[in-house]
Amino acid sequence: MPLYRQIIYKSNATRAMTQQDLETLLAECRTLNAQHHVTGVLLYVNGYFVQCIEGASEEIAQLLGNIRRDERNHSLAVLEDIMVGERAFPDWQMGFRVLDVEELRQQEGFMDVNVAEGLDGVLSRHKPLFGIMHAFYTSI
Repeated sequence: MPLYRQIIYKSNATRAMTQQDLETLLAECRTLNAQHHVTGVLLYVNGYFVQCIEGASEEIAQLLGNIRRDERNHSLAVLEDIMVGERAFPDWQMGFRVLDVEELRQQEGFMDVNVAEGLDGVLSRHKPLFGIMHAFYTSI
């Protein structure tokens, strides 16, 4: 059985992304990911990117390096870097969704919606975040 490297990371957008900016980014991701057999999902949340990418270890390492150098984001932090036996997003060269913090807070099981907390705290809980990403994938 093949092993795939799966990384979840967050980074800050260098500026507010317009709908056109996001569509351009998504088109680039889908084209390159298809060429390199990378799958995953990208969330844009109030100026943050949150992404899960998965594929061959060397492809994911190269992609992560490219993302770190991309001028559209900064302060990249890897939340999880694991090897998995199967892809969580096998049919998506790149799924995409725009969310806001309140939407994240309202996801069942994600967090206590009565707790006031900044986005960094919300994103630090990567296991539930992955659950939201995967639920989005399976609902389509």
